Amino acid sequence: VLDLMAVAKIEDDLTSLSQVKTISTVVKTGYFNIKVDLKSGYEANEVIDDIKDIVTKVKKDFPSDMNEPIVKEIIHSFPLITVAIYGNKTKEELLKNLKKWYDGYNFLGSDLYNPFDILQFIDSDYEFENYWWESGNPFSLIELLKKGNYYIPSLENLRTDKTLLNSFDIEKLQLESLLFQAGYLTIDKVIIDKFIRSIEYTLKVPNLEVQISLNQLIINYLTEKVNLNIIRDVKNSLLNANLENFKETLHSLFAGIPYNNYTKNQIARVEGYWASLVYCYLAGAGLEIIAEDVTNRGRIDLTIKIEDNIYILEFKVTDEDPLKQIKEKKYYEKYLNEGKDIYLVGVNFDEKKKNINKFEWEKRQ
Repeated sequence: VLDLMAVAKIEDDLTSLSQVKTISTVVKTGYFNIKVDLKSGYEANEVIDDIKDIVTKVKKDFPSDMNEPIVKEIIHSFPLITVAIYGNKTKEELLKNLKKWYDGYNFLGSDLYNPFDILQFIDSDYEFENYWWESGNPFSLIELLKKGNYYIPSLENLRTDKTLLNSFDIEKLQLESLLFQAGYLTIDKVIIDKFIRSIEYTLKVPNLEVQISLNQLIINYLTEKVNLNIIRDVKNSLLNANLENFKETLHSLFAGIPYNNYTKNQIARVEGYWASLVYCYLAGAGLEIIAEDVTNRGRIDLTIKIEDNIYILEFKVTDEDPLKQIKEKKYYEKYLNEGKDIYLVGVNFDEKKKNINKFEWEKRQ
C-alpha cells in the first residue's frame, strides 16, 4: 500500500508540469513503470531534470530494498537498423508483430501498449520475449487454481461487474479479480443494461505475451512440466493439416501426465480437465484460438485459425458423437466465406484410461 501511495504522489506531482500531456502507469508487486508523454513542441531534455527531482523527493516512501528508480527518455520512432535486424521484414510487419505481442490493454479508453515491454524490447535489440511476465511472480494465481474447479477456456470469455474487478479482499479474492488486477486480463467490451441500470464487462487476454505465458504457466501446474516438443508438434500438425499426427501428439500429451497429478489438484478431477489442457497447449503455442465460439446454432468448444486452415473442435467425456454434433449443428457455416480449408474434429476422452479413446475428423468439402 505504501508504494502505491508513493506512485500516486509521483503521478500527482507530474501533472503539475506544464509540458506533460498524458501519464500512464503499470504497477505490479515490487515493480512500477510510469510513462510520461509530452505535449507537442517540447523536448525531453527540457523536463527530465524536473521529473528526476519529483522521483527523488518521493523516493523516501519506497521500500528500503527497492532498486534505484530509473528515469529515461524514449523516442517514438524506429531506427533503420530495426528493419535490418529482421532481414526481409518491413517496418509495417515489425509494427504489426509489436502490436500483437505487447498491445491490447484497455481500461475504458484506447488500447495501450505495455510500456515496460517496449522499453525492454528496445534495450534487448528488438527481440520479442516475455519481458513483463518474467518480471513478476504468479504465486497467487497458482494458489487460486489449486483451490477452484476452473474450466480454463472460459477465462477467455469472462463477464463480470465493476465490484468484482475492484475487489481487494485477500481472503475472498476470486480468480477474475486477480487476473484483471495483475494485468493477465483486460477489458474487451462494456455492456450497459439500462433496464436494470447495470454495467458489466467482458474480459480478454490482452496480447500474445500474456497468452503464451499464462497458458504455459497453467500447463506447468496441470502436468508438472511444459513439453516443448508437444507444443512444436501441435503447431506443425495444424499448420500442415496433418490430423493423424495431431491425434498422436495429443495421445502422447495425456500419456505423459503422471498419475498422481490427477489426485493432487482440484482441476484434474473436473470434466473439463482434458479440454482445458488441449486449450492451454494450443494457446501456449501462440495460435489464434476462440474458446466457446458462438454461432447461431450453439457454441463451438474450440476454433483454431492458422494460416489457410480453420479447425472446429468438439470435446466429449461421454459416448456422445462430437463430430456428428458439429455436422448436425453446421458450426462450420460461420467460416464458409473466409476462403480457407475447414476441418471438423471430434474428440472423446476416457476418464478411466485418462486419454483419448476416439478421434474423428473430416475436411469440409
